[in-house]
Amino acid sequence: NMNLLKKSVALLVLFICIGCKKTREIKNTTQPLVALEEKRIIPQKFWLIGTSDDASALNSFNLQDGSVFLYKNHRDKAKVYGDSLKIVLDNVTSSRFLEVAFSSANSLYEGQVFITPGDTVMFEIKNKKISFKGKNAHLNNFYTQLYDATPIYYYNGYKGDLYAYKKAVDSIYKLKKDFFNNYVKNNNIVSKNFVEAVKGDLKHQYLFELMCPRQIKSNGILGMYRVKRDGLIPLIINEYGSEENQFDFNYYFDNVIINDFKDASLLENSVSFKLNINQFIRYYFDSSTAEPFTKEGLMAEKEFIEKNFDGKMKKFAIAKMIRDYEMRGFGYSINNIKVLKSLIKEYESEFTDQSYKDEMIKINTSLDAFNFKLSDAALNITKLISLTGDTLTLNDVFKRSTKRIRVIDIWASWCPPCIDEIKRVKDFKDKLAIERDVEWIYLSIDKDQDKWEKTSQELSDFLNVRNQYLILGGTKTSLASALKVSGIPRYVIFNPKNEIVLENAPRPSDTLVFKKIIDDISLRK
Repeated sequence: NMNLLKKSVALLVLFICIGCKKTREIKNTTQPLVALEEKRIIPQKFWLIGTSDDASALNSFNLQDGSVFLYKNHRDKAKVYGDSLKIVLDNVTSSRFLEVAFSSANSLYEGQVFITPGDTVMFEIKNKKISFKGKNAHLNNFYTQLYDATPIYYYNGYKGDLYAYKKAVDSIYKLKKDFFNNYVKNNNIVSKNFVEAVKGDLKHQYLFELMCPRQIKSNGILGMYRVKRDGLIPLIINEYGSEENQFDFNYYFDNVIINDFKDASLLENSVSFKLNINQFIRYYFDSSTAEPFTKEGLMAEKEFIEKNFDGKMKKFAIAKMIRDYEMRGFGYSINNIKVLKSLIKEYESEFTDQSYKDEMIKINTSLDAFNFKLSDAALNITKLISLTGDTLTLNDVFKRSTKRIRVIDIWASWCPPCIDEIKRVKDFKDKLAIERDVEWIYLSIDKDQDKWEKTSQELSDFLNVRNQYLILGGTKTSLASALKVSGIPRYVIFNPKNEIVLENAPRPSDTLVFKKIIDDISLRK
């Protein structure tokens, strides 16, 4: 598309000063990709430039980069000028995939670009489609064309038979592999990095679907199913009961071996790979009988990682293990807090990357909040408004009842996962309210009071009207700051003394783990 190429060149002239340095960088991008991979990699810039006939989509731009512990979003580097966008990444040292996504009111544009140091990638959003242009277009358009040409896992739901579910997943995986092999052949792709990255990602997408069967119908998109983390074992028990030992794990997971989890390059190239590592250790590779998310399970997982991994893989698996346990509520008792803090200290010298350091600091901060009392400002200054129009504080809410465990559910009318969670676990929450004297308090961070009231009325079958409040000022209040509200849904658990037991609790739909936390608090009342 010559018009796009001309426009992209014009954008380059507009956005940067063309000099000797830039000329040298552009020359580098004209080299064959295979030559780039064979040379010693020198840190260089990467450019992403493009246009869209859906200009609003450019303002909802995401560029996810897996070169850090979890993922880094480079949204802050984007420069939007009308229907055009430019982003520049500095110090790129490796060939890898970046996930690209744009969204507007009615459309979602997704793709993955395979970047190399010094590369320039051009894209175009036109007629509800995103496409990439330039010398490496055949690499950058692969995932977009794969999504169009093969079935999507999202629509393959578990229907009560794990082997039937596996058969469907196997069929989708085969179609994706066949498409990939033909794509490489037809486009004469010679990049070994690209081929190995895609092969590994496709395999781990497949393994992820098996480990986390899609058993939850989405409320948002008709026919779509969502995964339930750590949901495989309950399904096996439900299907096989006392005969669960007859379930053939080797057949189900296609005889996957530990070496399939040792390619450190996939840490940069596959979300599924990062999600799979610790789940497969817990539920497949580790032969210990320790229950996950207990102290014994933590030590068994640590021992397995130490024995089977080294270098980048060991560092990631240990850090992900610590994060998983903290997020699943392992730090809800003094003894467990000490265990996690001790682990962070033990591996401190290995967590040298800033992204690892930041995550460990975040976890330590969360652990320090155990039995932490809210400040006077959070309790008495931040104003809440009830559905009946009364203005009060959280302290006023707490005074209404004593000797109860309290769970604060922080949500908003514009948050589909929040609403989905509210709808899904009503019976479970009602049971805890009766058996463990748990009080559920709903705090909305909506900016629009009318939308909050409207959505609350729509959810009246699932919410306790008496315990619904809007935080006046939302996230810009001392209460939101004290509760560290950076994303929702968010669940904070208080003991009967109004002390924070867990300031970032698991979702209530994770019923087994959530109930363990509540039971432990109840025993200590």
